[in-house]
Amino acid sequence: MGTAICQSCGMPMVKDNDFGTDKDGNRQNEFCHYCFQAGGFTNPNLTLEEQINKQAHMAMSRQAISEKDAYAQAKKVLPNLRRWQTEKQEPNPKQKKFVVIALTLAIIFGVAVSIINKKTKGGGSSDSSDEWAAFSMIPIWVAVFIPAILAKNKKIKKEGEVADVKNTLKKKHLLTLVIALLVLIMAVYVSIYLDN
Repeated sequence: MGTAICQSCGMPMVKDNDFGTDKDGNRQNEFCHYCFQAGGFTNPNLTLEEQINKQAHMAMSRQAISEKDAYAQAKKVLPNLRRWQTEKQEPNPKQKKFVVIALTLAIIFGVAVSIINKKTKGGGSSDSSDEWAAFSMIPIWVAVFIPAILAKNKKIKKEGEVADVKNTLKKKHLLTLVIALLVLIMAVYVSIYLDN
């Protein structure tokens, strides 16, 4: 069996005291003691980019290699380690915001077009099943797509266990968005009934 490598920083772990520890103080085989102690990351908010900078500076100071080579080596190795796998695949925050805004506008536009289309084609009957069908889809779209888009990176807490970072904050924003959309839906739906 080869030398174990920390799945956060890439450090070779040879001696027992090189390994991190779980909550009970037992050896944790995936991460070194610099990155993982007592069942959690020593710096849980560290990003891949920050880890690359940190590793490159350490490599330059210890190995007397050029800055360009140190960064190239860190960028080649670190994104392939387990801790950074999910972060590597996540879209950046600007892309997420754009997708959320575009999705919300598309849903609202689709609902508005279907209502206007029905009104202009003489659909002034008391049957508003089309409007109800269109409006009832909004919470479904929100419930299905928004959480998937807003999902933050998951960090490995300990071997075999994954913890959702900033889960409470995420739920608070999602709940606010859902409540706002439901209020909008109810207001439009009531105005449609009052017009009929």
